[in-house]
Amino acid sequence: MFRITKCYVGVNIGSVSVNFVNIDDENNINTIKKPHLGKPSEVLDEILAENKSLKECFYRVSGSFGDVSEVVAVERGVSSFDDKFDVVISLGGEAFVLYVLDEEGYIVNVLSHDKCAAGSGEFFIQQIDRLNISLPEAMSLANKGNKIEIASRCSVHCKSDITHKLNRGETSVEDVLASVLASMANKIKGLIFQSRVDVKRILLIGGVALNDAFVKILREQLEDVEVVVKDVSSVFEAYGSALLEKDTPKQKELKLKISKSFTTLPSLEQFSEQVTIIPSVEHKKDFNENTSFILGVDVGSTTTKAVLLDPEDKAIVASHYGRTSGNPVEATRKCIQEV
Repeated sequence: MFRITKCYVGVNIGSVSVNFVNIDDENNINTIKKPHLGKPSEVLDEILAENKSLKECFYRVSGSFGDVSEVVAVERGVSSFDDKFDVVISLGGEAFVLYVLDEEGYIVNVLSHDKCAAGSGEFFIQQIDRLNISLPEAMSLANKGNKIEIASRCSVHCKSDITHKLNRGETSVEDVLASVLASMANKIKGLIFQSRVDVKRILLIGGVALNDAFVKILREQLEDVEVVVKDVSSVFEAYGSALLEKDTPKQKELKLKISKSFTTLPSLEQFSEQVTIIPSVEHKKDFNENTSFILGVDVGSTTTKAVLLDPEDKAIVASHYGRTSGNPVEATRKCIQEV
C-alpha cells in the first residue's frame, strides 16, 4: 500500500538569512539557508517554489516572524541529541547570544554581547566584501594569518584601523582576517565569563558556525572546552521549529507574522521641487597641451572615485568608480589611470 509521507517544516528568519528545515516521517532532514538582503518574504517564496515536491506539509515559524520563541525552538533542538551541553552559543549575523542550560537541557539564562557590529558575523562579511574577496577565500586566508591588535570594540574604528594598517603596509590581509575572527572569539569568551558557568561543552549554532576558520580560532582560545558543531547548527532555530511541529502537527499553511513598526510617510515625489539635480553638460573642448582640467578624487573605505572636470563649463570629461579593496593607494592609482 502506498503511503504519503508527511513533512514538517520549520522556518526561522534571521537578520541576514532565511532558514528552512524540512523533516519527514522517517526523520530525513533537508536544510536550506539563503541570504534575504532585507526581503525575507520574497526569498521564502523562492524556497517554496523550488521545493514544490513537498506534499502534506505542516509548518512552524519561530522568531519575530512566527508564534514560537527562539528559546523554545533552541530547547527543542537540543533535546533531539543524546549529547549534553553546558551552554549553546548562537552566532548570528547581528548578534551573539549565549544560552545557559540546566542538567535537563532547559534554558535557564540568556546573555548577549553589546550588539556592536564589530563583534557580529555580518561585520566579517562586510570586511571581506570591502577587500573584494569571497568567503571561502577569506576563511582560507584567515587560517594562514596571525593575530594583531585592532580596534575591535567599535565597528567604525575597527574599519578605519584595518584600512590604515593595510595602507601603511603594517600588516597583511591574512593577519587582518584572523584578527577580526579572533576579536569575535573574544566576545564569546566574555559571554562565557559573564555566565559564571563552568563550561566544558559548547554547542555552536547560527550561520557563523559554518565559518571553519572562526571555529578553529575559538577552539584554540577555549583549550579546555569541547566546541561542537552539528550538521543542523547553521539553521538550528528552524530545525527546532520543525521538530516542534512534528511533535504536534497543526499548521498546514505557512504564514509569516508581519507587523509594521514604522508609520507611513508621504512619497518623496511630493518633495521633488526641493531637490536640485545637476544636469550633465556635453563637453566640447579638445585635449591638448594648452587645456587645463580639475581632477577630483575621493578615497573611501569601500570605494574610490575620480572625476575630471572642465573648469570653464563644469562638464565632466571623464570619471571612474572603483573598489578600494583595502588598498587606497593602489585604488587611487587605478582610478587616475582609468581617467
